[in-house]
Amino acid sequence: MVKTVPDKPQAPVRVLALQQGKLLYVAVPRGAAAKPFYELDPAKLPVSPEEAAVPKKAALFARTVDTDLMPKIGLLLCGTVAVNRRGVRLGKGAGTRTSRWHCCRRRG
Repeated sequence: MVKTVPDKPQAPVRVLALQQGKLLYVAVPRGAAAKPFYELDPAKLPVSPEEAAVPKKAALFARTVDTDLMPKIGLLLCGTVAVNRRGVRLGKGAGTRTSRWHCCRRRG
């Protein structure tokens, strides 16, 4: 299972994960408090992996889920601006990625 953010630079990674048959969870853009992730199962995609990897298109068909419905994360891919000397990610926004990371981290 792979979890990514919806940023455009990560689109090739989302496509590759789907092409390789990996269950993919993509953070819902701008957050959806109750169910903040799109679940993309490559076996059930109604469109190509290239189309499914675009969050606006995924929103048309993907199931939204909370972390309690997600299996254990195999790979978490998250963009960053920089890290401090201790390796702590320094974000560029309102902290939604950090809060989603902590939700996923609690789940294992």
